[in-house]
Amino acid sequence: MQMPLLAKPMDGACGHSPRRPSFDARLGREARKFTYCVHKDEQDRLSPAVRNVEIANAEACKLACARSRPAAGTVAAFNQVAAGDEKDSRMKIVRVAQPAAIDQLRISAADPRPPQPGEVMVRVRATSLNYHDLLVVNGGIPTPPGRIPMSDGAGEVLEVGPPLPDAPRDPSCIFKPGDLVMSTFFRHWHDGEPTAVKCGAVYGESIDGYACEIATVPATSLTKAPAGLTALEAATLPCAALTAWRALVVQGGVKAGDTVLVQGSGGVSVFALQIAKAVGATVIATSSSDEKLQRLLALGADHGINYKATPKWGAAARSLTDGRGVDHVVEIGGAGTLNQSITACRVGGHIAMIGVLTGREGEVSTVRLLANQIRLQGVMVGSRADQLAMVRAFEACRIKPIVDASFALEDMGQAFRHQMSGSHFGKISVAVD
Repeated sequence: MQMPLLAKPMDGACGHSPRRPSFDARLGREARKFTYCVHKDEQDRLSPAVRNVEIANAEACKLACARSRPAAGTVAAFNQVAAGDEKDSRMKIVRVAQPAAIDQLRISAADPRPPQPGEVMVRVRATSLNYHDLLVVNGGIPTPPGRIPMSDGAGEVLEVGPPLPDAPRDPSCIFKPGDLVMSTFFRHWHDGEPTAVKCGAVYGESIDGYACEIATVPATSLTKAPAGLTALEAATLPCAALTAWRALVVQGGVKAGDTVLVQGSGGVSVFALQIAKAVGATVIATSSSDEKLQRLLALGADHGINYKATPKWGAAARSLTDGRGVDHVVEIGGAGTLNQSITACRVGGHIAMIGVLTGREGEVSTVRLLANQIRLQGVMVGSRADQLAMVRAFEACRIKPIVDASFALEDMGQAFRHQMSGSHFGKISVAVD
């Protein structure tokens, strides 16, 4: 499907605003503020004099830009390759129009924003689909009109802004042009336990995401990608892989000899299988498809259960452990599968609730949770520190993401329809070329 091209970019709250900043050093602080406003109503609160100065300055910037070329190694590389020296150098972006729906995805254009202190400009090469992104584009998670979706992104660094004054230098936040980097799901959750503030800004939801050719974001919102991965592969990690990592390693403490139950063959489940096998655990996989079960077994699963053919798959999983029960369950179904997961789990075991694909509410056997002292914990992705640890592990264990299909940015609607079909195995990616 060819998405319609908007005549002009849509206004909306932006995490990496596409508005071009002023290059006139004589502008006062208030005038410079105009360029970096996130919300249009913030611009309206500025004085008319400041707005007039900014408008005049913007025209001067256009003239200056037309007469000069940016330095090599910056956004010029993107402009010259993607658009040609004399053509419009604006980047392509995808926005969610209102009312939100897959058919309301719109291709638009905007100027890349040069990095400010503490920021990095990234040439996004790929993004990947998560259930969270589907909720954004179909209106399940309300967003302002014109939101740029997609929480995951990977690509190479184009330009690095100057360091923040008086800020300690974190080696993991030092990047250089050419580095292959990937996004973090949360903008402010750098380390430690989650809080409402740390989890309050999500790329592609409350702030603009990575359905764009260039993103300018804080250095703390990036990590380097695992060595040996392509951008298309790295873009699958920030949400799904980190969720599986935190569920099993950070919260679950999985170790060699443990037994892990994974449900289905989506991104999180496949990553959970790969992580569990990397640490020496036994894996029981469930699926409604015998064909997918064969693929899960080929990927390393020790046992497979068709949950349609075996509705009481919790008892079947327990029987595979000689009646002891599994140590960990990566629960993606929610209300419709939780009771079977409780049946499968050992006394003192751990269930990581990471999805609600079968429903948000339902009856749960709380008595068995209590009697068997099972730890049920919700898991929503992880921190930047968790991601850094995951990157080291993926490098050491040479874990390679399983990419089911890749779509062009213009065909993002088709990518979401493929996701909704449930036919995919692993991750679905979008190449941003």
